[in-house]
Amino acid sequence: AIDCAVQNGHSVSARGGNHNLQGLGNMHGYVVIDTRLMCSPDDFIIDRTTLAGSKHILDQNVIGTMKLQAGCPMGVVNSAIDKYFDPSEGAMTVYSICSSISIGGFLIGGGSGDQTPYLGWGVDVLHEIDITLYDGSEVTASE
Repeated sequence: AIDCAVQNGHSVSARGGNHNLQGLGNMHGYVVIDTRLMCSPDDFIIDRTTLAGSKHILDQNVIGTMKLQAGCPMGVVNSAIDKYFDPSEGAMTVYSICSSISIGGFLIGGGSGDQTPYLGWGVDVLHEIDITLYDGSEVTASE
């Protein structure tokens, strides 16, 4: 869809959870790529080895990472944290208290949550992200 829009001279805008109540979540006249259907919890990749034991924000131990799709609402992300990481392990991350905002939209805004004063912003705990740019090219950004 991105390639088609760009090749035909259209600008592209991504929509996450359509959370913005002022209607600013979409750009007027743009082709909107709605990412809300890009969420499959069965396809989340849980990695308990690559970064396990390393230190991160405020000298906290990393017990694992999750790779998921941009359209996943925070409610689904929070449920996955509860499912894959036992509370006795001390699993904690920065997440939005608004369950309807997508992880993509959350991170675009920096990722502020109740835990921000203690753990930093959502982008502070982001290790790697795959992004499709406006021109259709795909890149991976990492630490």
